[in-house]
Amino acid sequence: MYFMIQLGVHLFSVFEMIVIKRKTERKFYEYLLHHFVAATLILFSMMCNEIAAGTMILIIHDLSDIFIALGRAFIETKYESKKKTAAIFIIMTTIWVYMRILVFPFCLLANVYAHKPTPQDEWYMISFEYSYLLLMAFVLYGMHIFWTYFMLQLGWRCASGKNFINVHENIKPKPWSC
Repeated sequence: MYFMIQLGVHLFSVFEMIVIKRKTERKFYEYLLHHFVAATLILFSMMCNEIAAGTMILIIHDLSDIFIALGRAFIETKYESKKKTAAIFIIMTTIWVYMRILVFPFCLLANVYAHKPTPQDEWYMISFEYSYLLLMAFVLYGMHIFWTYFMLQLGWRCASGKNFINVHENIKPKPWSC
């Protein structure tokens, strides 16, 4: 059930990016790649009978996404302050780095890679699907490293007192002070 809900979310996001947001989204290709990779990872983990690993990967992504959404929501409230924003940013970044940079590749992907089919296995016939699953997972990991760089850059700019641009506003970004 959880898999099917997540698959529906990511397939809709691919559809939304292609049909609705292709001309207005500033990060069109980045988001399209992310949602496509996520949808194919969900499908191929079901095809390869890696439901447990796929579920764990979805859970670690959702855990860090919760704190990102809370951080974004808090910044938009009237209760936002520099100290609270800094604390939320540190918590969010710590959970992001732990879950997506450490747990995802070194625990989950390493486990999936260690259990890939060998020519002696009777389920070797899905070795292509398994290889594709691992390839897309490593593409996703590359995107995590890319986004982590920008998160740390944002934190550094805020800590040094510089302004940053809100890249999530599509119309006309406004500079925010940290």
